[in-house]
Amino acid sequence: MPAPLNLIGQRFGRLVVVERAANGAAGQTRWLCSCDCGTPTVVSTMSLRAKRTPTRSCGCLKRDADARWIESNTKHGDAPHDGERSPEYSAWAAAIQRCTNPENQSFKNYGARGISVCARWLGNRGFTNFLADMGRRPSSKHSIDRINNDGNYEPSNCRWATAKQQARNKRHRRPRGAA
Repeated sequence: MPAPLNLIGQRFGRLVVVERAANGAAGQTRWLCSCDCGTPTVVSTMSLRAKRTPTRSCGCLKRDADARWIESNTKHGDAPHDGERSPEYSAWAAAIQRCTNPENQSFKNYGARGISVCARWLGNRGFTNFLADMGRRPSSKHSIDRINNDGNYEPSNCRWATAKQQARNKRHRRPRGAA
């Protein structure tokens, strides 16, 4: 009888096998791995040793590749050749204007209320970081939405949402004259 498979200490891309994990629902052998980025992840033997598309990270490899692609393909506000800005760029720029420009007609509902845009989404790499965090708009029916309306524009509080989703996510205002 062959010895049981032991992958502890072996490296697979950015993953190093730390210990055996509980078997999967279908009985497959799984391993707790530590990714080079510091994130622990559980992966099956089959996924680690796959010939075609083996698992090589906790997911950070794809995020890094996506960020590199965005960086190399984003110029001048993510503008296509006809000079128009992408919907993602427009949403990002509008959020910054609402929060930072007192001349913007929506400033009173955003910046004046203390709502800000996170530092990661500002500055030279601001749009690149925004796009890496938020991804492309899923459809023309989606726009940027803050999950907590009193919260800031930041990755943990933003999503692409439809008008219907956003209608359920509004501030409750007191009627005029109410105490």
